[in-house]
Amino acid sequence: MPDFVFPDRLARVEADRHRRHVFSDEPPSDNFFSYHVPEVVIISVAALEAGVNEMAQRLSSYEKLELAPGFETMKIAAKWALLPITTVGKKFDRSASPWQDFDLLLKLRNAFVHYEIGKDRPTWMRGLTSRHLCLTKPGDWISTCLSSRVALWASNVVPDMFVSIESMLDKENAGDWPWSGRGFLKCDHTGKRVIPDWMLGKT
Repeated sequence: MPDFVFPDRLARVEADRHRRHVFSDEPPSDNFFSYHVPEVVIISVAALEAGVNEMAQRLSSYEKLELAPGFETMKIAAKWALLPITTVGKKFDRSASPWQDFDLLLKLRNAFVHYEIGKDRPTWMRGLTSRHLCLTKPGDWISTCLSSRVALWASNVVPDMFVSIESMLDKENAGDWPWSGRGFLKCDHTGKRVIPDWMLGKT
């Protein structure tokens, strides 16, 4: 047993386990229903929250970089937005991916955790439907989010965010940086892990 395991790593592994549950529900098809989707979404957000807290602690404690006042009590989106700004003067492009996907993932997570029966379909759902992630069968709007595509998308947002902030912090080649998004393979539409070109020596 290791002396220490990073909580964000545990959460990412757990999210991946629940993603595999989605594809054990029935043979993979283009898009299908699964009760395991909220698990993937919620734990993916947990991984992102644990990760940003850990990175902030590392940058402030070991690299002596300044964090925004009150950082510890901020919401997860504010933490991810401010961490690169206050430490290295760089910021996410909020009009593009991965921030747009991250913001949408947070909204979906909150919808699952704080679901209200009878609530009208929120306008942010357009972000999911425009990405062709939801089920098209009739039903409550939250039920249309319980799709295999949503599960895959949610699990892929996590490494995208870590890769993006890793680049902003100039940590791509830092061997002692535990939060490399490159360490977590993304999934294709069948739920299988995809080996990126950089691992194959093609970039």
